[in-house]
Amino acid sequence: MKLAIVTGGSRGLGKALVEAFGRDQWEVVDFSRSGKGPHHQSFDLRHTNEVESKAKALFSRICRQKYDHVVLINNASTITPIKRVSDITKSQFQHSITVNIVSSLCLMQLFVQKLRDLDTRKTLINISSGAASKGYAGWSLYCAGKAVATISSGQYMQKS
Repeated sequence: MKLAIVTGGSRGLGKALVEAFGRDQWEVVDFSRSGKGPHHQSFDLRHTNEVESKAKALFSRICRQKYDHVVLINNASTITPIKRVSDITKSQFQHSITVNIVSSLCLMQLFVQKLRDLDTRKTLINISSGAASKGYAGWSLYCAGKAVATISSGQYMQKS
């Protein structure tokens, strides 16, 4: 039995990943705000306490079952606000940084901590974009979030 956990699995690339894993007979969990169907679990990356509690519950369940492979794909992100940094409000900064950086790092940390001793193959994937290495006008927060996700993947995947 194999399990794929996809954040932002209700549309775009995330939805395609959920569908592809499902076709390949994986058990799939779609963590998103707007998903529907058997794979969906309501999950809002804007709320870090919710992220932590729902992830801990899922990872505890995973530890009680026998999986051959567990994959976490951090796909969800927000590109908004698209505007000059001088025009971004404190609330918009907090929203973007929480969704694109804080919650993703929290999920990675919990995945590593909770599944570390699980005797199964584990894969952690952070979806990035060209915005991680090239700036785009008005995309400062999104670019920063994608850059952190790219750098963080290497840190978490190193063996201790």
